Amino acid sequence: MKKILATAVLMMFVLVGCDGRETTSAPTPTDPTPQATLVSISVTPSNPTIMVGATQQFIAIGAYSDSTTQNLTVSATWSSPDTGKATISSGGLATAVTTGLVTITATSGSVSGTATLTVVTVTSPPAPYTAPSGWSLSQVTTDGASIITTGSNVSGATAIAFNSDGTIKWQKSEPGTYGKSKATGDYTYVTRTYQTGIDYNSSTSIEKINNLTGEIVSTVVVGTQTDPNGAAASYLGSFATSTNAVYVAGSDGNGSTIKISKLDLSLTNKTFLLGYKSSDLRDMGTVERSTSFGNYFYSISSGSIDAYTLDGVYFGYTLALPGAEFVNTLHKGNVQYVSGLQAGTAYVWVYKDGDLQNSFPLGTGSAEGMDFGPDGEMYVAISGGVGPVRIDHTTGTIAWTGTTAGHSVAYLNGKIYVATGGNKIEVFDAISGGKIN
Repeated sequence: MKKILATAVLMMFVLVGCDGRETTSAPTPTDPTPQATLVSISVTPSNPTIMVGATQQFIAIGAYSDSTTQNLTVSATWSSPDTGKATISSGGLATAVTTGLVTITATSGSVSGTATLTVVTVTSPPAPYTAPSGWSLSQVTTDGASIITTGSNVSGATAIAFNSDGTIKWQKSEPGTYGKSKATGDYTYVTRTYQTGIDYNSSTSIEKINNLTGEIVSTVVVGTQTDPNGAAASYLGSFATSTNAVYVAGSDGNGSTIKISKLDLSLTNKTFLLGYKSSDLRDMGTVERSTSFGNYFYSISSGSIDAYTLDGVYFGYTLALPGAEFVNTLHKGNVQYVSGLQAGTAYVWVYKDGDLQNSFPLGTGSAEGMDFGPDGEMYVAISGGVGPVRIDHTTGTIAWTGTTAGHSVAYLNGKIYVATGGNKIEVFDAISGGKIN
């Protein structure tokens, strides 16, 4: 009897479960979450230099479509196209075999990233702040930690960064010629003019370089020159940086007119501002004005100064001084300092709102690059004479004069760094003017 009752109860449960009124349907399967795909691979360091027999560990970082990154150093496939110059292990460790350049590649699936390894033979450590033989360093700037210099060699444009002890952090070469350079925060902005085709066709670009690795983060063409008889590119590519923008110049198609463009600091947004009616533009800068005009940027040629609002509206013009030639410009607050020469003498002229306030004679030669120290003192590079020169920026009183002609100067941590046009940066004590190297 109990067995019959249990069987009946079980049948009732089966019937209830089959009528569909008291059962719960199984959940509907959902689409799986899309897998992020690998977009790019960056290999660091991007341009290291090592000696024959030394090793260099490379790191591969993958960037994915969901904006995440992953270290692929172990999983990537590493390769060297010339194992006679350098070999590479499965974990990204390169071993230098003989001198030369080698492209190191890290590959994951169909995505690859590369770095350039330079192998050199050095019998003794290079002298501090010294570039390879044949390099000419004409510009120097600092990001507060490193000394970044630009110049040229037989292959084209060069850039090299030195640590505070004078050792090389990174170095790079590109086709063309580097012009003005300025370190701002973690990056250095530099202009480069390079040939793009036959008949002397050339372009001028502004490049943003990572101060830590030497990698070019972004580059934008700002001018072209198609006339072989047009203006020379030596003064093109001048630029100025403000707190949130870069103003940069490049020639138009025939080199007779300079185009000035405004870009944000990421170089992703370019606005054409104006055509500067001179092919002799030397330098540009920005001034913080306390007047109702607000801030402005200005450009100098060998014989004049032009001032524009930050949106490119012209509002001032200053005639050159008789016999004077302007070379570089710098500002402090709403005061503009212009370097150059007059009658064979190096000068710094002081302007405020377009009016000449003072002039400081600095000896034989031409005043070129300028920089300020922490106490408001000014340091000026002198070409065709001796320098640098330390002066009081309000009176022009000379505190000391160095022993080296130069084109560009930078202050960092009590030292003055001078680019002389050779392959060595000369270093002076900022207080005494004594030569350190």
